[in-house]
Amino acid sequence: MARWAQQATVRAAARLEGVSEGLAERSWRERYGRRLPGRPHRLLGLDGFSFRRRQMWTGLWDLERALPVAFVAGEGQQQAELLLGRYGSARTVEAVAMDLHEPYRQAVQAVLPQAAVVADKFHVLALAARALQEVHRQRRRRGNLAWLLQRGAERLGPQERERLMEALLADEALARAWGLKESLRSLYRLPRPQQAEGALGRWLKEAEASGLAPFQRVARTLRRW
Repeated sequence: MARWAQQATVRAAARLEGVSEGLAERSWRERYGRRLPGRPHRLLGLDGFSFRRRQMWTGLWDLERALPVAFVAGEGQQQAELLLGRYGSARTVEAVAMDLHEPYRQAVQAVLPQAAVVADKFHVLALAARALQEVHRQRRRRGNLAWLLQRGAERLGPQERERLMEALLADEALARAWGLKESLRSLYRLPRPQQAEGALGRWLKEAEASGLAPFQRVARTLRRW
């Protein structure tokens, strides 16, 4: 129970375990109370997840310390505002990273308007991965190429790279889609924000002009963020 209380609000932990809030709080204090970080939060993360496949929850994380802060049942703007209002401070929070969920962005703008809203890397790259998967399905190419297409280019062995290049040389649209996926990944390896900003602008234009509907949708989504 102390583990739940470490990650959730005391009320949520008590409800999950079917005990009183007082017992949940005492359990947390006995196990984690002395370890509570003293510094205020600067970089926060919001993300939705399912618990035991029954209900969606919203979690709040301290990204600097890689620690869970709290979570509440539900994934709407109201739940995100509750977490941000309780655990965030307009004096200290500089940025909030999140999945591409509009209610979360609206919650940050309402509660912590000074904080930068950051689209989470994992979810951005997942958009491109799904777009590539869709293009691959549309091309109906034979052979087990899906895992080669999704794997990072830097992780391919010589034989894997050769096999992938053969497939891409035979299908210009698939090659274009794979190149878009890889070039978006490469943005996160650029050393300076100014470089990344310029490269992202070029990527968006390339995706929009690609003639590939899945990547055009990705570009529209990212422009909104």
